[in-house]
Amino acid sequence: MRTQSAILALPLLAALLPAQGEYDFDKTTPGTLGATLGFRYANAAPNKTLLFCLSATTGPTPLSQIDPADPRVLEVGLESASLWFVTGTGGTGAGTFNLSVPVDPSLQGALVHFQTLTAPGTTRLIDQVSNRATVHFGAAGSSATLPSATLTTARALMGAFFHRPPGGGRGDVVLAGGGQGSLLGATGSNVSEIYDFRRMRVRAGPNLSTARALSVAVPLADGRVLIAGGVDATGAALASAEIYDPATNAFTPTGAMSVARAGHAGALLGNGRVMVVGGTTTFSDPIAALANAQSSAETYNPATGTWSAAPAMNARRLAPSLDALKDGRALVSGGFQVNVVLGFPIPVGSVATCQVFSTVTNAWAAAASMPTDRAVHSLNTVLLGDGKLLVTGGARSGPDLTQAAATDRCDLYDPAANAWTPLPSLPSARTGHSASLLPDGRVVLAGGAQGTLTAPVAIAAVDVYLPGPRTFQARPALQTTRSGHAAFVTPDGLLVLAGGAGGAGNTTLASFETIHP
Repeated sequence: MRTQSAILALPLLAALLPAQGEYDFDKTTPGTLGATLGFRYANAAPNKTLLFCLSATTGPTPLSQIDPADPRVLEVGLESASLWFVTGTGGTGAGTFNLSVPVDPSLQGALVHFQTLTAPGTTRLIDQVSNRATVHFGAAGSSATLPSATLTTARALMGAFFHRPPGGGRGDVVLAGGGQGSLLGATGSNVSEIYDFRRMRVRAGPNLSTARALSVAVPLADGRVLIAGGVDATGAALASAEIYDPATNAFTPTGAMSVARAGHAGALLGNGRVMVVGGTTTFSDPIAALANAQSSAETYNPATGTWSAAPAMNARRLAPSLDALKDGRALVSGGFQVNVVLGFPIPVGSVATCQVFSTVTNAWAAAASMPTDRAVHSLNTVLLGDGKLLVTGGARSGPDLTQAAATDRCDLYDPAANAWTPLPSLPSARTGHSASLLPDGRVVLAGGAQGTLTAPVAIAAVDVYLPGPRTFQARPALQTTRSGHAAFVTPDGLLVLAGGAGGAGNTTLASFETIHP
């Protein structure tokens, strides 16, 4: 394995070209100012000269400029050729580069494009050309708008999961469905797009078999993803489900749930099946949503594509969270509870009640209640590396769902002790925010909304949970207020946010931004 280091300092701009790549070239760190920027290459021809190229533009640069017989095109320009350098691929055709990034404010939010070449070829001067890798530079803890990526269809409340093709994924992310409107008035779309991790751009993905927002997307053990329920293009709740298969890059209908569900929760159990719980059969209005809340649970068998009834929860719950624990069990927490008295549904409001499901006993057992009642927190609950469960924000209300408002309360659950610990409150009450676990164990809370669920106001606040002292620290705000957005950490450690609702009038967004942790 060979290594090389250099210094970066460039004027910057960005453009996009079609992909190419005859061997693998990837970034391993996010491009934080003052830190090391890492790259690795693999599957290159061994014992070749390797030219490392970088540019503020994506070219195009025809290789015919140096070899008239070569029809290929580089995805980097030539304006910074003086910074290019040469090393060797060694006997394995794999290696790493480490570049020192200066603390230069002019680099904040800038894109730089990197590509490598091997030489000599058997019939041409250049042997192989790698794919391009694009880096979005930023100061630690800061956010920056990502100019190279835009959703073709602005939307919120979408599913987001890693695209893992056969042979191993590259860190690309599928953004599936989503749509317009707020939590209590959403309409779905059948659009999907794929975020290209290497080039930091978006390409069209396959259409879903059904338009849906507010669906549950659960990665299966075999690399496929189950998408179940949600609301369609008219806002009606769905019982249908479909499978995304990275081997075919296609969505295919699978068995439907026994009832339509929106505002439900789902998780992968220790036996490889998916459990979904609660939700409502209608989201037409808050009163109807509560009146039709469900206590039922069911499990999906990936081998047969069918659903089976599971033991019901102890009450009807709308917008609970269901989270897989490291021991294979699943914990359901909170939600807007509805009791049935003499056959009539009686709304209770948000609850702190929890239950745990075991595949060994095929039964629910009581679990310790949260210190704070809440609902709408499934996207803000994170399983930490030590097996504890972090719950942040959400919404709280009495029986009238229209009064449900964001909360600043946070709690930590220890499954081994079956005990909750209240944490310091967030600097800002929020629901609909993203909670993203970083490789070092910190959790970044980004965006969200304040106010009520029927009149949400998107915010730009960013806070980081520090697991050691169990405290939250404020970070610089997002470039755009956004709530109900997708969030994912790419293999280089960069946090990427996509879409959501925000800006003037809480309009649906197509923009992306990054956070350098």
